[in-house]
Amino acid sequence: MQQNEKPFKMTHTQFAQAIKRFADLHMLPMNHCANEGKRSIGEGYKLKKEGMMPGFPDCHFIRANEKYHGLYMELKVPPDKLSINQIICIDMLRAEGNFADVYYNLDDALDAICWFYGLER
Repeated sequence: MQQNEKPFKMTHTQFAQAIKRFADLHMLPMNHCANEGKRSIGEGYKLKKEGMMPGFPDCHFIRANEKYHGLYMELKVPPDKLSINQIICIDMLRAEGNFADVYYNLDDALDAICWFYGLER
């Protein structure tokens, strides 16, 4: 890296898209929950009435493994931090027999998926 060059910083969108590509490559059914984003007060109210849960993790891998019902991943790009709602939701998902955690980089997230499903990377 040259003196004035900044290291590549992945955006949240790029992070989520990379996870989706990996899931597709391994034929793992997953859902991305689009909770983030700016909305009007009316649109936010409507989505909550339809069941949108504040703090729900970004990615949900539907297929269970031998120990857990599913894999839930909250993706954060530093310096982003977990909100109180995200902490509460992750704790709730864990209490219900799921594996749920937060990931700050792609390598750790892919390692977690491989561990969860017994995949080689």
